[in-house]
Amino acid sequence: MTMMRFDLIRHVVLAPGLVEPSDREAWAKAALPDLPSAMPDGVALAYKKRLPMMKARRMSPGARLAVEAALAASDGLPVDAWIFASRHGETARGIKIIESLTADQPVSPTDFMMSVHNAAAGMLTIEGGLHVPTTSLAAGAETFHMALMEAQAMLETDMTRVGIVDFEGVFDDRLAEKFSQPPVKATYATAWILEKGDTLEGNRGTQVEGAKTSLPTSLQLAAGLAARNASLTTYGEETVFDWKVSL
Repeated sequence: MTMMRFDLIRHVVLAPGLVEPSDREAWAKAALPDLPSAMPDGVALAYKKRLPMMKARRMSPGARLAVEAALAASDGLPVDAWIFASRHGETARGIKIIESLTADQPVSPTDFMMSVHNAAAGMLTIEGGLHVPTTSLAAGAETFHMALMEAQAMLETDMTRVGIVDFEGVFDDRLAEKFSQPPVKATYATAWILEKGDTLEGNRGTQVEGAKTSLPTSLQLAAGLAARNASLTTYGEETVFDWKVSL
């Protein structure tokens, strides 16, 4: 797909230090914006929490932010389908299960139940009382771009409004060397409510040497929007999209 067109109805960013609009504007205006260091366990972000505490405690930090972002972005808006995009998903839980098995220790039922890639999507449908299609994607460094393409395809059917959640949680440092693009060492989630339209138009671009950023792709887009740029570029590892914004 060489072109994508949407109307961006609403978007939400949840990440350390990036909760308030003023925080995001200052961050976006930095020369090379990056995420703050990883959010320590037990440190809560200052946003309106919609998940009941008992349910939230069972979820990983990334999944918890993903569901909170989706609930916030869709507040009062019916959404026809959701796409959850995460490069690493519940990898940390999977590693914990393997370690328990190799040590001949019992596996936590919660870890087992919540270790699947669509755990966050399932929790959203349960908590939101939703009966809509959900998709959970993982496509390496191209994950967010692929989610946008999936949304474009959905909107070409009879769907009016599609939601995307891009998120990552705590990542196991022991696996970091396996990836050509180092994982982000911070928990974050972005949620996007999209309809057919042309206020956000993306065209397939070309890689420019030295132009890449360590920022996750969805946060690259969020940074450009927060800085009120009329044009911006988002990078994956192999894919590049040049965007025109007329919000």
